[in-house]
Amino acid sequence: MNEKQKAKRRKLLDALVAGDRLSKQDILKKFKLWNGGGAVHVFRKEGWPIQTEMTERHGEKFAVYYLEGK
Repeated sequence: MNEKQKAKRRKLLDALVAGDRLSKQDILKKFKLWNGGGAVHVFRKEGWPIQTEMTERHGEKFAVYYLEGK
């Protein structure tokens, strides 16, 4: 992974720590990370208690990620 990707993932983690609740679409728009779910998976392996909530909007179901306790 290059430094640019690492910086994007770090910004994503910072947003989750700050209490943001983000879908994959949000992650793509805000951080230009195409594989937001992959980044979340890596954070979980590192020990971050990131939770997933399934949400539905306009008939479309999608995951929203957030940090437990935030």
